[in-house]
Amino acid sequence: MTSKISIGQRGEAVALSYLRSRGYALYAQNVQVGYGEVDLLCYDRTKRCLVFVEVKTRSRPHANFSPASNMHYRKRKNLYKAMQRWIAEHDYEGSARTDVVYVIGEKVTAHHQDIFSDF
Repeated sequence: MTSKISIGQRGEAVALSYLRSRGYALYAQNVQVGYGEVDLLCYDRTKRCLVFVEVKTRSRPHANFSPASNMHYRKRKNLYKAMQRWIAEHDYEGSARTDVVYVIGEKVTAHHQDIFSDF
């Protein structure tokens, strides 16, 4: 049985490869912010924007348990707090957004950009 950590690390690697192929640059990985963590901190060169990326991974497809099922309200709230705290701690004044990348196995199945545009 594969551990949750190695599944998550593999998912992050798949997501990072996907993002790089779309012109994103990696700034940092597994960034600790207070009690939270940002999986990937990237820069979207096309939109000139700092991107906080949450990666949700499943090792294989399951009809009743998608990667999105783990992106509940509490997780979104904590991710939002982590993003705001990082921005404050680094006196960042540029544009920023938060994306979620869903990975199943070795494939990105969805990429949702700017999940807090309505938050």
